[in-house]
Amino acid sequence: MSSKQGGKAKPLKQPKAEKKEYDEMDMANIQKKKEEEKVKLNFLNIAFFFFFFCVAKKAMIHFLSTCSCYKLRR
Repeated sequence: MSSKQGGKAKPLKQPKAEKKEYDEMDMANIQKKKEEEKVKLNFLNIAFFFFFFCVAKKAMIHFLSTCSCYKLRR
């Protein structure tokens, strides 16, 4: 017997999710969470910058102290 339907069967479509209605308290909480995430991200960026700066400074000092051209200047 041959089948007219060939290949893999398509999955059934899921119904679209309904949009949620937010009241003022929910909107305030969402806005507060967004602001907290911005502050946290900003803090992480600043911390990473200072960490990178300290490591780069230490590496530069080490490089210059081992470099022969720097020793000639002293």
